[in-house]
Amino acid sequence: MKINSYMIGILIAYNIIIQTILSYNLYIINITNMVMMLAPVALTYIVVLYTRESMKILLNTRAVTFTLYMVFLLVGSYVVRGSESYTLYYVYDFFLYGLVPLLLIILPFKVEYVVRGVMLTSLLVYTNINYFFFSNTSDNQLTDANILGMGLSYAVLVCVIASLIHFIFYRNNAKFIDYIAYVTNLVLIIRLVNFGNRGAFLSLIIFLFLLWYIKKSENGKLSIKIISISVVVVSLALIVVSQFNTILIKIMLNLEKFNISLYSIEKTYSLYIEQGNVDNGRDTIVNWAYKLIIDSPFFGYGIGVFQEIYGTYPHNFALQLLCELGIVFSLPIFIILMKSILNIFRGERHTLDSRVFILLLFSISIPRLFFSQEFWSTPSFWLLIYFTIIQPKKSKGEYLLVTKKTRL
Repeated sequence: MKINSYMIGILIAYNIIIQTILSYNLYIINITNMVMMLAPVALTYIVVLYTRESMKILLNTRAVTFTLYMVFLLVGSYVVRGSESYTLYYVYDFFLYGLVPLLLIILPFKVEYVVRGVMLTSLLVYTNINYFFFSNTSDNQLTDANILGMGLSYAVLVCVIASLIHFIFYRNNAKFIDYIAYVTNLVLIIRLVNFGNRGAFLSLIIFLFLLWYIKKSENGKLSIKIISISVVVVSLALIVVSQFNTILIKIMLNLEKFNISLYSIEKTYSLYIEQGNVDNGRDTIVNWAYKLIIDSPFFGYGIGVFQEIYGTYPHNFALQLLCELGIVFSLPIFIILMKSILNIFRGERHTLDSRVFILLLFSISIPRLFFSQEFWSTPSFWLLIYFTIIQPKKSKGEYLLVTKKTRL
């Protein structure tokens, strides 16, 4: 169980490991990605086979059915789009980032060890302190020398979220090295808030609210106080969205008044002043997506169509699903994701470990996928999908569905 848990942690912390390799200019895109995904799986199964340990296989008909459904969509798109389409690229992505991680979560694992494994990968920052703490990794060369680029911001975010989860829920079992990781991530949080990109900053805010909610409803019961505060937070969020430009200006003026510098706020304000909006050119891409959706709303155009036509992806996983699969074929995926969100709030039906694991996966994948990154090549997205499918209710005992005991 331990080795598998830590290997899942490595898959989730995939980006920070990639960033470490990038810091030494050793990154070879296809080879590095394949090794990063396959090595943890291979190591786990080698250990299981070597120890001849009896393993409870976590697999059910829903997971198999969903996998076959995705294969059907990929094969169907390939047949419709033809051999020159981008569908084959997504077949590769689904295999590497979707099915390979599935091989780990069908084996028993402990959420505490997974979270700890993710947190401890933050110690990789000490392998290249200048890159992680002092260099400018942003494409914007006019910014401060300490700015974190998008890739590094999201990589750091994963470790920061895992460390906060571990500190809140599992610190009673912390070892000396965990306290080193706590301090390391405290520094990374400060760096992320001050110099991280806007998407990572927003993801952190969403995570903190959900973390607060789970902690307050840890016993599975909701109080009037929790519900009231949640309603207030959601209402404030809606107000911010509806009055975004006005609030942005006021925030920026107050930050300048107190001589406070937050890169994510400054960049947003700069885009608003220069372009009249804050989407950094994404409105054009979004309009392209809307056009495809309107033209074929129910069945889409097939997987890979957006990349074929426009040479990029929609920068929003919901729009990409609707473009490629339409409402009909993308509906099962949206239902699973909605269920995962509901499971965070349903403390009376699911164990704390289960809710914490979903919180981790959700916070590091879904907010980002609304602004950047393709869902096909996001391991945490597929882990979230499959864990939601195989996750039992609290009455089943623990957070793993067990169908049979098998000696591998």
